[in-house]
Amino acid sequence: MLKILFLLYTYFYYYYYYYYYYYYYYYYYYYYYYYYYYYNFYYYYYFYHYYYYYYYYYYYYYYY
Repeated sequence: MLKILFLLYTYFYYYYYYYYYYYYYYYYYYYYYYYYYYYNFYYYYYFYHYYYYYYYYYYYYYYY
């Protein structure tokens, strides 16, 4: 009986251990990629506007 309880306890212990480990890993993975795409989005956003205004002023002074 004690052996069965010990095996059940071990089973549930590792079950929850891997469950929370997986949850933590998934959360970290999701956060990392969210941050990565969010950062790149703003990076390209400002990068795009920088060149947009650059060419805007270039053509403005060129034609006028």
